[in-house]
Amino acid sequence: MTVEKTANEASERGARRRTRTRAAVLAAAEELLAHTTPDEVRIEDVAARAGVSAASVYVHFGTKDGLVAATIEHLLEVAAEDLTSAYRAPGPAVDRISGIGRAYLRVLVDHPALTRYLAARSLRTHAASSAAEIHIDERVETLRASFQRLLQEAIDDGEVQAVDARLMSHFLSGAWIGVAALSLSGNTKPLSADDVTDAGMQALRILTLGAEQSAVEGGGKPR
Repeated sequence: MTVEKTANEASERGARRRTRTRAAVLAAAEELLAHTTPDEVRIEDVAARAGVSAASVYVHFGTKDGLVAATIEHLLEVAAEDLTSAYRAPGPAVDRISGIGRAYLRVLVDHPALTRYLAARSLRTHAASSAAEIHIDERVETLRASFQRLLQEAIDDGEVQAVDARLMSHFLSGAWIGVAALSLSGNTKPLSADDVTDAGMQALRILTLGAEQSAVEGGGKPR
């Protein structure tokens, strides 16, 4: 075995080890953020849960704010992957909207750390101050804007009521985060995952009622 090959294998093992450590730390941080605020999370607690040293956490993420930001960005990537599948599904825009709603609600229920962060973000009264916060805000806004465009497509096709797509996208995204927050631990009577999905999807069904009624009155076929 050559020296070069040995060095390459050692480098690959190191890269795999770093990847595993990073994934373990992100998972541990998500578990803690699911039950508490970022201010209350301690690097030492994250390290203990991940089975690594606190120094390793700092090496990978720099600061606690960096760790929190990386955790939320990871969860937004998970959400984006699920939503992309729903966006690309065949069929009319209104069906894709329903698929996106279900996918988004499921992500929020399955990842309470993301729900807590987004709920707190919606109550924030100041502009994002750090580069990480700004980047996260941009990711969230990109998701909302994509949903707005799909809503407008469904409106133009007469599949949903003729509402303001921009305002409705803000309303639905905010409402879905709010109803998902009712499933978080700490609520005296938390909603179940099925309750959250059913409640969130009712808003979409109401949104299509006016279009269905207009189609019937106009001699068209209701969906």
